[in-house]
Amino acid sequence: MASDTSSWDSDRTETALAFLVDGDSEAGVAALVDRRVTVSVAEPANENCQHTLFTAVNLLARLHPVVGEIVVALPRDADRKVHVPGVDAGTVGESVAGLAALINSPVTVRRIEEPNAADTTLHLGSGATDETVSVGSDGWLAHVATDGTPTSFGRQVNPIGSYAAACLGVAEVFKAVLRETVGAENVRARMTPIESTEFSTYDYTVDRDDPANPELPGVVNLHNLNVIGVGAGGGALVQTLSALNAVTGTIRLVDSDEVSASNLNRYIWAYRRDVGSMKAEVGKQIMVDAHPALTFSVKAHPEPYIAFSDQVDSDALDLVVSAVDTVRARKQIQWDFPKTILDAATNQQGDYVVLRVAFGEGQCLACKHQGRQDGVTREMSVLSEQIGLDTETLVQMNTDNAAFTREQVERVAAFVDGDAEIAVPEPGERFSDWFRLHCGHIDLGGANMEVPVPFLPVTAGVLLAGEVIKQRHFPEAVVDNRFTHNMLGVPVEGMHRFTKPHPDCEVCGDPDTVKRHEEKWETSGKPAVINYINETYPANRSAEGQADVVAYLYGQNALPGTDPEIRTRQILENVPTATRTHIGNLVNEVELVEKHESQGGRSYIFHERKEERHYDEDLGPIVDEEIERLLEHVADDAEVRRFVAALLDIDVGDLETEEIVEAIRARFFAVEDEDERMELFDEITQEIEAADVDKEEYEYAPIGWRRSSNRYTLTKQAVNLYEGER
Repeated sequence: MASDTSSWDSDRTETALAFLVDGDSEAGVAALVDRRVTVSVAEPANENCQHTLFTAVNLLARLHPVVGEIVVALPRDADRKVHVPGVDAGTVGESVAGLAALINSPVTVRRIEEPNAADTTLHLGSGATDETVSVGSDGWLAHVATDGTPTSFGRQVNPIGSYAAACLGVAEVFKAVLRETVGAENVRARMTPIESTEFSTYDYTVDRDDPANPELPGVVNLHNLNVIGVGAGGGALVQTLSALNAVTGTIRLVDSDEVSASNLNRYIWAYRRDVGSMKAEVGKQIMVDAHPALTFSVKAHPEPYIAFSDQVDSDALDLVVSAVDTVRARKQIQWDFPKTILDAATNQQGDYVVLRVAFGEGQCLACKHQGRQDGVTREMSVLSEQIGLDTETLVQMNTDNAAFTREQVERVAAFVDGDAEIAVPEPGERFSDWFRLHCGHIDLGGANMEVPVPFLPVTAGVLLAGEVIKQRHFPEAVVDNRFTHNMLGVPVEGMHRFTKPHPDCEVCGDPDTVKRHEEKWETSGKPAVINYINETYPANRSAEGQADVVAYLYGQNALPGTDPEIRTRQILENVPTATRTHIGNLVNEVELVEKHESQGGRSYIFHERKEERHYDEDLGPIVDEEIERLLEHVADDAEVRRFVAALLDIDVGDLETEEIVEAIRARFFAVEDEDERMELFDEITQEIEAADVDKEEYEYAPIGWRRSSNRYTLTKQAVNLYEGER
């Protein structure tokens, strides 16, 4: 379908291109325009493929003037199974047309049945040739290839992996266009095509033989999510979360700006019809349209962060996504001491950064932007000479993202006096919108301005959505402080790294400030559970391991009143620190976990080392056989001997080996009750298995009574502790 070209603003993209192309930038940009891109769809019925298709078309339609036409090659249509904001059509082909009509960019979008000649082809699924960019995804994994390596879509549906595949694929299309038109040697940044890469959005690994790829929970619980800044990245995060099958929790969207025409080239969540609407309100509508049950749980706050901060309970700021674009706003967020902050940034060199701030453990927001204000002052000083407003005013406008007044506009107009290189701002236009739009046409002495092409901030937003999910459900996989990727190159595992706090940081460099943060949050999450267990059951020695079990059950939505689904084996397999003793303590001693037993379930002994079940057996001989195996190991290995003796509080002193072994044997068989002796053995063997000691050929695994149908949920007390509401 043809599009209405009136009022579409492509200046941001042209500015990015002018920066990237070396030499005669005008000639370079002219060579790049109006390319035809074919999107070839091999697996239209696959949900991951549908997510990737709609995201890729969305991105390409906004990459004007580079892209002039998108041809969707769809040999066979299929029912649409995934949510596309604003689109009600029933089939994939109809939905592509509906999406293109809503975006309404100058890019023409049409459908054909078989691929034909194109400047560049993006192939979705298997069957690509080495002349095309090909992508696929499965769960958290995104696969991109340009060398003919097969890429396919798996059945594990996850919009994080499929959206990322679309972003990576469009980036490869962009690089291919640059190479074919202006040549890699004429691009200012180093440009490396991806030959074949499988990138994990779960843990940022690349090309692993057996990558971690857990399924999403049936319902993603966002609990308390605060998104500050609904722009290119923040809005992409919202749209990605809206694509989940089921979502619960409270979501607050904070942004004081309206959608403008200049935003549309990189806001995949905004359409022509949204120009003039408040960004926070549009973001809310996206979530509610996809999940009507969230009507009263998604809150739009069309106001500056400082106003939002004054009215929201600070305890609700346990997870904050910082998607703002001023240093002042970032520092305001940091000074409110959220429990965890997720942040992202992009630059015109093609980099994005995803940052997780666990305060006191790594770089905080203030560290990340340390010294940036001095650079801003220098840039604004140069800009002052170009447009006639004084440096102090420009610094303040940049800091507050203030709108131009009519008086300021008149002063700029008089000063530039018709200079075609500098566009005069409109009254009411936000400083960041004008500055990013036109900074490529103003000489700032080599200043590093952020003028991202569409796929760059969207990738960052998609990965932030993944971090939000992991924070709630897969805490073991959250980004370890920061991950960086230059999308003109290839993703590299080594760019996932921990960054130490700046020693002179005014926030996390102050011990008193760190202590205030710790005091604020010690009453929720795992610290609150640990404190409660230690107070309620002082005899325990493993409060942290038990708190890990509570955190896992909370992340799996095993909440009071829900259908119990989590079994003992699931807990032990997914929580490395968990033992059956921990689960028993949580059920019987501190009552933070409830055990559910179905009618008719049979009790049995599960011999985990031999992987055998024993029904109605005499427990004694089975346990005693395992104790004798342990004693053989104790007799053979001094390190294990000392370790077990310490666990049993035996003072070895000057005892000989045989005497220590007999003391350990006596301690075990002093426990007359067979069930209790088994529990003691289980506890010791699990400590050995978890410890850094040489186990030689000995294998350890606990045994214990199980009920085949045992399932677990948290109690209300556990939920209150974890959420800080006791």
